Amino acid sequence: MIIEREVQMVRCVLLLFALFNLGRLSAAEISPLADKPRWPTLERYQETITRDDFTRLLQNVYATRGSDDLIQINEDSARIMEDVAAQTFLTLQFAKEPPRKLPAHYWRCIDKLQRASAKQPLSGLNVTLDPGHLGGRWAKMEERWFQVDDKPPVEEGELTGRVAKILAPKLRALGAQVSFARRHDRPTTPLRPDDFGKSRGKS
Repeated sequence: MIIEREVQMVRCVLLLFALFNLGRLSAAEISPLADKPRWPTLERYQETITRDDFTRLLQNVYATRGSDDLIQINEDSARIMEDVAAQTFLTLQFAKEPPRKLPAHYWRCIDKLQRASAKQPLSGLNVTLDPGHLGGRWAKMEERWFQVDDKPPVEEGELTGRVAKILAPKLRALGAQVSFARRHDRPTTPLRPDDFGKSRGKS
């Protein structure tokens, strides 16, 4: 049985993961495909994780080799690097005991789901399948393939795509609404790695 407190801890872990990984890079350097981090959206998570939990997760899970250059832990807050070049920081205020109630979320706890039928236990759930990598002629570029002698190559993207196509009807038969993050073996953009290198050099 998953209890609300355990769910809250998972959300705190995800928050910490976002803070640490976004803090590693200047906002403009994260990815040429990604939006700049929207740091103000994290303000609503103020006082939702205690100092002890934050420190324990940071030291034992996310930054076991240290993070002093990015995150400074004080008595009541953590000072987190937003942008190395601009030297801007986010201050995360720690929670007192017990932590403040977390903001509304887009998902439901398992005990809040309506009872499903025995024949369709996944009824009412939305499942997105995200087959990793591309396969096809892109498999070599991704280095996600191998070949033995003159046998046809094994492509990871092709395998994950096939698994997803086999899994989808089985999930639907159990009542789930199923969608795919990708349905083809080509990139989502006409640009190629060299294009991003050139664009970054101009900026």
